[in-house]
Amino acid sequence: MTAPIAGEWADDNPLNVATPEEAAAAVDNVAQNLYALDGQLGALTMWWGPPIVYEPGVSTRENGPLRIDLWGETGHAAVRWEPTGEIGVDPDAPAAEVDMMVMESSEAPMVTVPASVIRCTVDTARRVAAEWAQTGKRPTCVEWVPPHG
Repeated sequence: MTAPIAGEWADDNPLNVATPEEAAAAVDNVAQNLYALDGQLGALTMWWGPPIVYEPGVSTRENGPLRIDLWGETGHAAVRWEPTGEIGVDPDAPAAEVDMMVMESSEAPMVTVPASVIRCTVDTARRVAAEWAQTGKRPTCVEWVPPHG
């Protein structure tokens, strides 16, 4: 049995999952959502980290090394390892043609995720989250490359 892990998606919506299947299902759930903020449509961000006791104002973002931005409508995802800034790459994923607008919080403006960082699909993101839930370590199901620029 794997240890519980914590995730969070836009607007401080915490979740705790105990299995890779639950992590994959959480990605699917978030990928199906688009949010409008100030009339602008945006994708959603998930942060994954060690288990936490959720308290308002205490964010997984500060603890979680794995960030996944999901735009289910296009099937694209950006996967990043926050401690090093590395970008997760699925060599079989189609290239994103446009930047992704992402809602990290309803209390902040949308954030632009450059197309050069969007190197995975939602299916890949599902595998990344499941592997994170299984191991608690940086997933190996994607290639990790340094950030551009």
